[in-house]
Amino acid sequence: MRSSLKQIFFGKELSQEYICVPRSLPNAPRLFLVGTEEQDITKHHVLLGYKPLIFGSSLDLGAEMIQLEVRQEGAVLAKLGLNRIENTCGLFLYEGVSAKLNLSGKWRQFFLEQRERLKDKGPSNIDLSRSLFKQVVAAYCIPRSIPLMMVKKIGSVNIFPTDLHGGYGENSYTSSLRIDGKACAQLMEAEQILLCSMSLDRCKDVYNMGRNHMGEMRPIEEWPNLVETEFGTIPKGTIALKELKIVDHKDMGIHRVFSYNVKKEKTLAHNEAELAHCHREYIQWRLKNKFVSEYLLR
Repeated sequence: MRSSLKQIFFGKELSQEYICVPRSLPNAPRLFLVGTEEQDITKHHVLLGYKPLIFGSSLDLGAEMIQLEVRQEGAVLAKLGLNRIENTCGLFLYEGVSAKLNLSGKWRQFFLEQRERLKDKGPSNIDLSRSLFKQVVAAYCIPRSIPLMMVKKIGSVNIFPTDLHGGYGENSYTSSLRIDGKACAQLMEAEQILLCSMSLDRCKDVYNMGRNHMGEMRPIEEWPNLVETEFGTIPKGTIALKELKIVDHKDMGIHRVFSYNVKKEKTLAHNEAELAHCHREYIQWRLKNKFVSEYLLR
């Protein structure tokens, strides 16, 4: 009975809120700055936060308030309004203020919002307002890669995933972590920071490491599924990596936004699909509209 009612209200849906996909998903959406002049900024933006929603860009997008559209094959999947807040280390930062979704009908959207409002919030989950929930869904229409961040200090290590990160400029990188997580403090004190892009087939392992955001550093020999490379010990399934050095950080909402210099980087596997994920509302839109959709459930 319960499952029947759920299907009536929500329709058929994938069982997980975030769905693993290859970063190079065919026919993936593009992000456009709209207004007087349109500009495709897909490769020039970084998602850095979800409370508030924070976008960074290496481009000065101009106005104090900007309007973005998520588009695919002529369809406008979502609209986002953001306010310019500041710039740091050559990165212009914008905070989300509004969103409109076109992925499903109003009836389904209403019940999705109510489900989010009533959802049991565990200690690791964040309560999102109705507007913020829609902003997050819009942002995660675009595949967001999920590397593992490996922080090392005096023989001890912690390894955890992040999807709030990206490169900008010549040799610069940025990411953010929740301020209240142990991983954030560990990153601040790390002697070496590696960002390891992961193979799509490691999706279960990567997601399982999410708990390590609140975990302690442990001796490196206690960690399973590691391999030796010229960069030292790294997670099995790493297809590319960067060694980073912190140059600045700034707190914004629940997030600490870090800026880095890239000390060195290397691609280890050229033909492997890179792990990313999207919100299920977008993947269901793809399936409904007959787009080829390779995805993995964990």
